[in-house]
Amino acid sequence: MSFAKGLAIQARTIAALIIREMHTRFGRDNIGYLWIFVEPSLLTIGVTSVHHLLGIRLPPGMQPAPFYIAGYTGYMLFRSLVNRAGTTVEANGTLLFHRQVTLVDLILARALLEAAALLTSGFFLLGICAYAGIGVLPAKPLTFLMGWALNLWFVTAISMIVLALCVRFPVVERIVHPLTYLALPVSGAFTSFETIPAVFRSIIVWVPLAQIQEIIREGLFPNFESLYTQPVYVIVWCVMLTLLGLTGLRVARTWVVLE
Repeated sequence: MSFAKGLAIQARTIAALIIREMHTRFGRDNIGYLWIFVEPSLLTIGVTSVHHLLGIRLPPGMQPAPFYIAGYTGYMLFRSLVNRAGTTVEANGTLLFHRQVTLVDLILARALLEAAALLTSGFFLLGICAYAGIGVLPAKPLTFLMGWALNLWFVTAISMIVLALCVRFPVVERIVHPLTYLALPVSGAFTSFETIPAVFRSIIVWVPLAQIQEIIREGLFPNFESLYTQPVYVIVWCVMLTLLGLTGLRVARTWVVLE
């Protein structure tokens, strides 16, 4: 089989898995598929409102509403995908009887759906803020989307590793949930490198999630250019984690028992 034909088959498989994921998660609720966008929007509005009322100091030129909308939607992708990675086989195990469906396909389908939902809801909320005069739309769309692409890549790679570990060691699933919440302070979702004391910044600047958040803000705000972002550093992390995740899933597939 040629590479192009194999890629086409995998693309169709992932598209079918996305449709199935949409139907099983949202298709039977009151407002159906709209929950894909409404659910993250409600959470983002709540978190943004709380942090806005707290009056936390932000770098000059950054408005609170878009700052927290961009930060929390980015973090939600990490939390949602990593927390649910351990249940991938349990929720979709029967699909693995089909030769075309792999563990990688299941992770990718869920990641693409989640990213599309969060990105759409984020743009929707940013548009409302811009219309109300309390926010902006991305000033540098390519940089903004590059940050989101890195976010999706990084989180997907982490999810693959978590899934591989959960298949072999089920207890990992219970550990992952508190770890994702403990990661919030260093994720950069609610802080910027510019406002962190130097002693803490020297540590957090090495956290890939925080780097990604800063890149997204560079694309969002017109007059913001961070002195601490290193996209190449994030890409190196993504490559290494992807190779580790793919290797882990290849081994984990031999441990999956289909019933």
